[in-house]
Amino acid sequence: MAIFANKAYCLDKKYHFTDAIQAFRGQSKFDKRNWDKRKNQLKRYSGGQRSKVDALFYQDLNKAKEQTNFFEYFFQVLNEHPFADVIMTGHNVGAVYAILTALELKKNLAYKNRKFIVYSFGQPRFGNRNFSFYINKQIILYRITRVKDIVTQIPVLDEYGYWHPQTEFWIEKDETSEENNNCECNNDFLLVWECKGKKRIGYIDENEECSIGQNNIDISQDNIDKTDNELFSNRGPYFGVVMGEC
Repeated sequence: MAIFANKAYCLDKKYHFTDAIQAFRGQSKFDKRNWDKRKNQLKRYSGGQRSKVDALFYQDLNKAKEQTNFFEYFFQVLNEHPFADVIMTGHNVGAVYAILTALELKKNLAYKNRKFIVYSFGQPRFGNRNFSFYINKQIILYRITRVKDIVTQIPVLDEYGYWHPQTEFWIEKDETSEENNNCECNNDFLLVWECKGKKRIGYIDENEECSIGQNNIDISQDNIDKTDNELFSNRGPYFGVVMGEC
C-alpha cells in the first residue's frame, strides 16, 4: 500500500483483462556525458503548439516504427479490444519510449477516445515546456521519482529548454535497506508525495518541494564514476522492487 497525498492506493491493483498493457525496459549503464552533448537536440514535434522533443529519442522511435511490426501489432490488439484502456510503463529511458509510444497511438483518430495511462519510473527530461504541457493534455501520467536519483535531474531543468511533464509522485524516503531489495511488493505504508506544479500560460512548473528541490545531489560524471552501482538509486527500490532484478 502506498499513500499518495491524503489518499491510499493499493499497489496490487487488479487490472481488467481487457486492458492493453505494455512495458519498456530501461538502460543498465548511465553516462551523463551523452546528455551534455544535447544542446541542440530539441526538434519540433508534430503535435502541440511549439512542442519540441529530444531528437535522438524520437529518431529511435521512428526507426522502431519502420523496422519492426510493434505498432502494427498494437493496432491489431486495440482493434480486437475496442473498449480497452491502454496502460504503459517504463523505467528511465524506457519511460521516455512509453510516453512517446502512447502519444503516437493517441494521434490515430480511431483511438482518440481511448484512455492512455503511463506509469514512468526514474524518467529523464526529454522535451521542452510546451511538449510537457502537450503530454499532460493527451495522456494520464504518473511520473514516479525517488530520493537521490540522478537520472531524473538531467538534463538540468530548463537547460537547453528541457522540462518534465506532470504529475510527479515522489518517494521521499530512501528505501535502500536490504529487506526492501526483493521482487515482492510489501504491504507496508510508504509515503509518496503527489507533486503538482503551478500552472502557467502554456506549461506547468515542476514542484520545488519534491525531487527537483533536492540540493544535495551531485550530478557530475566524476561523482557517478565513483561507484560501480551508479544507477542504483534510479533502479529503486520502487515500492520494494528493484528494477532489473525481477
